[in-house]
Amino acid sequence: AVSRALRIEFYAQRAKTASMFDALTDALLFELARMYENAKRTMARARGLSAQQEASVVSWFASALEGPVSVRSVSDALALSPAVFTKRFRASFGVTPSEYLAAIRVNRARDLLTQADLEIADSAYACGFSSQAHLTTRFSQAYGISPGRYRSAVRDQGSVSRPPAPRSQRPK
Repeated sequence: AVSRALRIEFYAQRAKTASMFDALTDALLFELARMYENAKRTMARARGLSAQQEASVVSWFASALEGPVSVRSVSDALALSPAVFTKRFRASFGVTPSEYLAAIRVNRARDLLTQADLEIADSAYACGFSSQAHLTTRFSQAYGISPGRYRSAVRDQGSVSRPPAPRSQRPK
């Protein structure tokens, strides 16, 4: 409607600029259509799992901590394809399913390391890691200290010292 009104005004007053106006109008409409399509894609990407699906996934991962978990098995349980599940999971949690599961396993291992009667390798297997080396790699990436050094530090202090929260979760 606005475009037509402007076009009539331009044709009435300046016949020479009408073709320029048509070109500008076409460019504007093209740009608006492109922006609309980009917004639709962004909205589709931003859609995550429903609250019920999120609760199911968290419960599934917590119950399957010791054994292998496949994206296919979880996505099948939610009646989603693995690709759609992974995209929606990332939109909901900010990480991939494997990164999320690894973080849960590392946190559980950290808790088990405070128990004096459990070997580090046993803690690794109890948390679903394939070996002590796998746990050590993941634990060191997450906390900047090896599981053995963490356990020693906890024993020396006599109490459990949690690593600091990520910067994004610290109060301002």
